Amino acid sequence: MYEKDESNNKLLLRLAKLDYHLLQILYQQELSEIIRWGKDLDIVTKVPYARDRIVECYFWAVGTYYEPQYSLARMTFAKAIVFCGMIDDTYDAYGTLDELQIFTESIERWDGNGIDQLSDYLKAAYTMLLNFNKELEEDLAKKRRTFAFDKYIEEWKQYMRTSFTQSKWFLTNKLPSFADYLSNGMITSSYYLLPSAAFLGVDGASEDVIKWMSTNPKLFVALTTHGRLINDVGSHKFEKERGSGTAIECYMKDYNVSEEEAMKKLEEMYEDTWKIMNKECLRPTTIPREILNVILNLARVCEVVYKHRGDGFTDQRRIEAHIKAMIMDSISVCG
Repeated sequence: MYEKDESNNKLLLRLAKLDYHLLQILYQQELSEIIRWGKDLDIVTKVPYARDRIVECYFWAVGTYYEPQYSLARMTFAKAIVFCGMIDDTYDAYGTLDELQIFTESIERWDGNGIDQLSDYLKAAYTMLLNFNKELEEDLAKKRRTFAFDKYIEEWKQYMRTSFTQSKWFLTNKLPSFADYLSNGMITSSYYLLPSAAFLGVDGASEDVIKWMSTNPKLFVALTTHGRLINDVGSHKFEKERGSGTAIECYMKDYNVSEEEAMKKLEEMYEDTWKIMNKECLRPTTIPREILNVILNLARVCEVVYKHRGDGFTDQRRIEAHIKAMIMDSISVCG
């Protein structure tokens, strides 16, 4: 846009383009590293029912914080999203009710006990998640950031408790009310878990910020409601095909409306959440702007991935152009 301005400063424009190229090289290096990490982890073989979305998870991380100084935070966050996706697929598409109960209870202990009764795939999923977070805890302990890690682990437990609740509803064909589904789904949206993961590597995320997450209900209710509803509208077809469910069915049952009417209502609801998020982020606060941007960027990325009633996480073609533009496509420095 600036290049189209006839009065642009040619030197400034050239420097900006060169700066972007350097940033793009950093993204490519990070992506290469996380792809190698994914191959070593070997989720595809050990947990074959889980979607292999390493690149898409990294895209999510770059969309959350793109600046070069957040390189380590980006990598940590992208890996956490990989595990979040694996656990989501475990509850939605693979485990039996008995297995998922044992799985959830094992996470409460966070020590690996009790998993002998699980299938090999669920054992592998649990062990990989446990090992990843133990290594993360050791790294954060060196940086004296264990307060952030404690919050992060509690959010993991909450995420898995509510995922089990959702699985019980749909595996037993006991459709909850829309209100109950949404209350539970605000947590299964992962948008309490993901901010806590995102803040692990951000210097401005002090202990006060971690507490602030619990004391700013309007912002986080809006964020998690947005995440749950836009995800459900976008992934509704996919979830139906694999035997899970979404808010659509619950709304249709409660209000006796068609699928199309339910989807339109949910779209109105998640559009309204933007008004709340914008308003809350414009209020005077001692929280650094960089932290507020992380919250808004999480919602922005979700909007990109699930816009137009699509599921860009499952069908990567929907966001392929965005990924190429951000990581691969160059900008002409001359001209």
